[in-house]
Amino acid sequence: MKKQNLTGMEITSLMELLSSEDGMTRQNARKSLVVLGKPAVPFLVQTLQNSKVDHVRWEAAKALAAIGDKGDASSIPTLVNALEVRDSASRPVFWLNGREPNFYSLPVPDGEDGKLWSIRYGRGAIRLLTVPPLFARSAAELLLPREVVEKDSRQ
Repeated sequence: MKKQNLTGMEITSLMELLSSEDGMTRQNARKSLVVLGKPAVPFLVQTLQNSKVDHVRWEAAKALAAIGDKGDASSIPTLVNALEVRDSASRPVFWLNGREPNFYSLPVPDGEDGKLWSIRYGRGAIRLLTVPPLFARSAAELLLPREVVEKDSRQ
């Protein structure tokens, strides 16, 4: 796909494909928008802020994150509000999704206490209250206190 051949109408068509029920169609549309880069940013920002459909907002957030600093700084405030928290099975449990930054409570279901959760698309300061300060870029790098490892090995 050549960037210079895309018109606003074609960008709009790609944006509509983000709402497809077919995951591959959504993925291909998102990848095309990422290749397009900066011209797609305003469309993606508007979709992330205004769409009522979770998977459409999610695709827009992923595209904006992939475009990153190759795009334009206008997407940064929108991405800050796109923070997502996933449980140990990588299921989304919370998405800031345009809400005002504030304090939010996330219930921890039975069986999820003490497991590795992740934060995606978070930019800027993220403050977690009543959460053990055990952070790493991946599970392989996570250093746990000895008493936690010993407790888990007994279960």
